[in-house]
Amino acid sequence: MKKGFTLVELLAVILILGIIAGITTVIVSDIIIKGENKALIESAENYIEAVELAIKNKNINEEFNPRTCVVNEKGNLICDGVSVKVEISKNIPIGGIIKLENGVMESVSDLKINGNTLNTNSNKEFVIK
Repeated sequence: MKKGFTLVELLAVILILGIIAGITTVIVSDIIIKGENKALIESAENYIEAVELAIKNKNINEEFNPRTCVVNEKGNLICDGVSVKVEISKNIPIGGIIKLENGVMESVSDLKINGNTLNTNSNKEFVIK
């Protein structure tokens, strides 16, 4: 009597391993996408904090209460015709519109970071478009 596996048994094992590899690939890629999206949203939140700080610093020297700011290609703002420098070192947005109320973000539309576009929803949470 010969010892070993039949061709059918080997094919069954290969099939099972293929199914496991396929499922694992989908799960891992989903985890990677969720991580990238979370990092992108954190970058947008950090940028908005820097924007609010820049507006607050501008208010120290003068009465400055813009309602709408446009983000330029360098990540700085143009608010009511006034240029405002935003101090941020990475993941700099290259466009978008920020609406403010007393120097605090009310909404964001079409904020472009790393090739992605973000908006805020009615709860002021960032969503990827």
